[in-house]
Amino acid sequence: MVFGVGTDIIDVERLSKPFGKKGVKRIFTETELDFIWSGASESTSFQRAAGNFAAKEAIVKAFGTGFVGMNPSDIEVLRRESGAPYVRLYRGAKKFVKENNITKIHISISNLKSYSTAVAVCEAEEITEE
Repeated sequence: MVFGVGTDIIDVERLSKPFGKKGVKRIFTETELDFIWSGASESTSFQRAAGNFAAKEAIVKAFGTGFVGMNPSDIEVLRRESGAPYVRLYRGAKKFVKENNITKIHISISNLKSYSTAVAVCEAEEITEE
């Protein structure tokens, strides 16, 4: 069953400000930062960062919690060889998913020069009471 749906849109320029500051590590994991900066121009890197952040926001909206009980770095957004995004969860986000029987997170990211958007759909096992 669908647990929740979330969407977000980010101004790419908004994400250019935290780069180079210590705060960026609160947003992205080292693996995400490697993806964001690997072989890309600066503008493409900012688009990747904005897409990943929009995905994190969409996921916590699908959870219905915002970042309460978790940090942005608890949600890692990576790419398969095909380019399709997927999610790994840590700490607070992993705990939330387990407690709520969420079994799958679908994520889609789209980028334009100035904006990135993401949609997340969370599936959960239906709990039947006896």
